[in-house]
Amino acid sequence: RRVRGFSEENFEFQQTFISETGRDAGHVFFARKEEPLKIGDQVVRFMGEDSPEPPNLPSFAQLVAEKAGIRAEIPETPYISWLLPPAGDDLFTLFRIPRHQPGSSPDVILPESWRAALKDKIVLIGGDFVARDKHLTPLSILDGARLPGVMVHAQILAQLIDGREIRTIGWTSELVLLLVVAFAGYLFSQRWQIKKYDWILYFVGIFALGTLGIVMFFAYSLIVPSTTLFFAWTLGVTGGHYLPDLMKESR
Repeated sequence: RRVRGFSEENFEFQQTFISETGRDAGHVFFARKEEPLKIGDQVVRFMGEDSPEPPNLPSFAQLVAEKAGIRAEIPETPYISWLLPPAGDDLFTLFRIPRHQPGSSPDVILPESWRAALKDKIVLIGGDFVARDKHLTPLSILDGARLPGVMVHAQILAQLIDGREIRTIGWTSELVLLLVVAFAGYLFSQRWQIKKYDWILYFVGIFALGTLGIVMFFAYSLIVPSTTLFFAWTLGVTGGHYLPDLMKESR
């Protein structure tokens, strides 16, 4: 329903098909319906939420976790908490199916040597295509690589199993924080009248806020609104520099 071009008959067919299989199904969309700031860079940042319309499917990763006996709920702030792969190794154990002819025996598709390693494990099956189902993620900034969809689902599933969550501060807390930072910038600017070298005060404040954001994220998985804080600091420092002069002139 999030993709145009389908009729109601298509949805009815899909629902009937799923019902007749006798199996549970989950949807494979990543992002939530409403994304903050309407970010349009096609980077996958969010888990999928339950589909809001019939048949009200849970997300694929959530369904897999539940089938594995793990009670998993989509976090209130559904950012994906990406795991970095260890140096020189894959993050998840990968088994690449060998090339085979249609109708090949199970022993060709799933060699005997693999079966012990797969026993009692959650196994996701997906394709690593050249130009299909490849997604930009925040990790793509390192090398520009796109992840296959199945690897994104593996990241989400691992997060649900681990109970990890990335948190954000509410808008009221952010507003209070912005006012505090702007006022601090104003006071610092009033205390040190260094208009000739005002860039020093700007730089020190922005560096401190950037460091705070990094520390809070790595220590507490909390996203600090760095961009708006930078603007608040800059506005406070600028006000401290020029507001007294404007007030004198107005007198």
